[in-house]
Amino acid sequence: MVNLKKVSTYLQQKCSQPCKEEVEIEPTTGTDCQDVATKGATKSGLYYIKPAKATEQFLVYCEIDNFGRGFTVIQRRRDGTVDFHKDWIQYKNGFGYLSPDDTTEYADYNMFRLGSEADMYRLTYGFYFGGDAGDAFDGFDFGDDPSDKFYTSHNGIQFSTFDKDNDKYDGNCAKQDGSGWWMNRCHAAHLNGKYYQGGRYTEKDAGEFGFDNGIIWVTWHNRWYSLKETTMKIIPLSRITAVIFLLQDVQKHSVHTLVFRSLKRTHDMFVSDHAKSVSMDDESFKLKMGVKLKADYGAVLHMPVLKEGKDRVSQLPGSLHGHQSYTQPGDVPDYLITGTHAYPSGPGVALTADTKIHRNPSEGGVHSMALALPPSQARQEASRTAAGVADIHRHAGGAERSHPPSTAVSLLEGGGTRNSSLMRKAPTMPKPQWHPPWKLFRVISGHLGWVRSIAVEPGNQWFVTGSADRTIKIWDLASGKLKLSLTGHISTVRGVAVSSRSPYLFSCGEDKQVKCWDLEYNKVIRHYHGHLSAVYDLDLHPTIDVLMTCSRDATARVWDIRTKANVHTLTGHTNTVATVRCQAAEPQVITGSHDSTIRLWDLIAGKTRATLTNHKKSVRTIVLHPRQYTFASGSADNIKQWMFPDGNFIQNLSGHNAIINTLAVNSDGVLVSGADNGTIHMWDWRTGYNFQRIHAAVQPGSLDSESGIFACMFDHSESRLITAEADKTIKVYKEDDTATEESHPINWKPEILKRKRF
Repeated sequence: MVNLKKVSTYLQQKCSQPCKEEVEIEPTTGTDCQDVATKGATKSGLYYIKPAKATEQFLVYCEIDNFGRGFTVIQRRRDGTVDFHKDWIQYKNGFGYLSPDDTTEYADYNMFRLGSEADMYRLTYGFYFGGDAGDAFDGFDFGDDPSDKFYTSHNGIQFSTFDKDNDKYDGNCAKQDGSGWWMNRCHAAHLNGKYYQGGRYTEKDAGEFGFDNGIIWVTWHNRWYSLKETTMKIIPLSRITAVIFLLQDVQKHSVHTLVFRSLKRTHDMFVSDHAKSVSMDDESFKLKMGVKLKADYGAVLHMPVLKEGKDRVSQLPGSLHGHQSYTQPGDVPDYLITGTHAYPSGPGVALTADTKIHRNPSEGGVHSMALALPPSQARQEASRTAAGVADIHRHAGGAERSHPPSTAVSLLEGGGTRNSSLMRKAPTMPKPQWHPPWKLFRVISGHLGWVRSIAVEPGNQWFVTGSADRTIKIWDLASGKLKLSLTGHISTVRGVAVSSRSPYLFSCGEDKQVKCWDLEYNKVIRHYHGHLSAVYDLDLHPTIDVLMTCSRDATARVWDIRTKANVHTLTGHTNTVATVRCQAAEPQVITGSHDSTIRLWDLIAGKTRATLTNHKKSVRTIVLHPRQYTFASGSADNIKQWMFPDGNFIQNLSGHNAIINTLAVNSDGVLVSGADNGTIHMWDWRTGYNFQRIHAAVQPGSLDSESGIFACMFDHSESRLITAEADKTIKVYKEDDTATEESHPINWKPEILKRKRF
């Protein structure tokens, strides 16, 4: 008992003296740890920093690696000595102590942001950057409910404490779990949870409420395993483009090893260019061309083959029976004509060395020859037209039988000599209409994921967008300001449409759901159930209350809007149906599929009336011309124009060498194509002339790979073009009012524009 009193007295004396703790604070200061490292600091430790909007400097722990990267450590768990059961003010002011920390498994996030206190420190990030620990911030499907992943996602969630409940749960997640965090309903990641020394714990260990309240990252370990050490550290976008959550359990790595591992994964993710064509195999190409020559061009293979010639000659061979040479000194012949000649082999007519090669006369020689012709013969030459294949077969050998070889020579339009019946007139093409160029007018941000769909309301006052962040947003068309956000989908919203007959908005998504929203109450009033997989697109019939949807289950479905009845299930496609369009005239339904076909449907019978197989790759978009009885389809091989009602092919629009995701056309004949590489091409509808190409920069903070156009459409005035893009923005374009035909002339070269017949 005496010894116990002595010990008590000794401890009381020790506690009455002030504690002394020596902490070394580095002299370098900056706006953040990366700024400190840029100024020459190479040692990890405690530094004073003062961010741009801070009123005074404060102390942080900076982790500086061998590559000059400075990470600002904002949270870490080591041994459970710090209690995280704090109120709002304590979390706001910060708590705990500063010291170094070693880490292993990690998760990187791009464009990581915290909002202001007025927004309850809302957490947002651009996308998951990589890492061994997995993307727990995106939510997790525990198997308890189909909406688990949606209600455990942390992106866009406000911070909650036991005294300030900002979560989506009816109760108080922070109170039940004993710590503050960005609680949804409730979490898939929780690095502020209760520290359990052994790691594993049970519902009994969790206390009164029995919920998973440990230090959790469920995409690495399950929710009944509490991590032993964790760290949250940030670094500016300009340096590493990531916020890193580092989670330790067993093995340890240096920070730069983790960073480079993440960068390698990112490189592997974006290195493949799907728009680039597959390398060609020479043997296969030769075989293919040989078959194509015989199948498609067998009837004209006997005609001359033009080859480029480089050697100079001053006159034609002397065996041309005294004909004058038209090649002038200094002129270079453009072509050699070889193969079958104006002197074909036949009875009594043998080819000589001189008649095996004929050279084209020069342009000057042709001109002088034309001037020397008698007027009657000049008119005859001018009116001469090309012979058809049937004429070639009918008159084959006729010239040499009826005339001696010396008289079978006539002047070619392009030079050289050959039978006049084989002359072919160059194809002509109408001059394209001049259109003013379009320029970027406004960039609208607000979505937290890829923007996948657009629709403009009939009054042209606002437009609606659907996104991969599972939300539908309504924007004012004139100002670009957000008017309303609608939530309800639990996966990417792939299609939206606004009814012109009732105050309804329709949406579809990858969650297999098709919803009807009442815009007077801003809530869902109908669901259309039936699709077995993700729904990719929808459209409304212009004259009757019918809704069309298409899906990854290879079907398109026709719905009665009021009764929700599935009127028809349109089957026939063998792969994902990517797009569907409706019109009042026959055919009333048109679908495009990843099976490379387009189908025109009889809506009354629910059957296919025509199948178009011209495309060689997936058809992802279809657009109907607002005035003409025509439509266009977009694929990675070509943009093709078609004529209703039977789908007769009109022409190809080639040159947009990428995967075409979307098409739009206005009444002036401006066709817009948007591709997955972020490029927009503007075309003249009538001639297929590509008069403008646009590649807008991605919004700051996005990777160049996040450059893609998923949807585009004109507003109802057709003076604005709206695009939905992969950098999470909506871009608005308008015509350049200052442009004229003189300042932006048409670069029209009809001689090189050849329309393919397939």
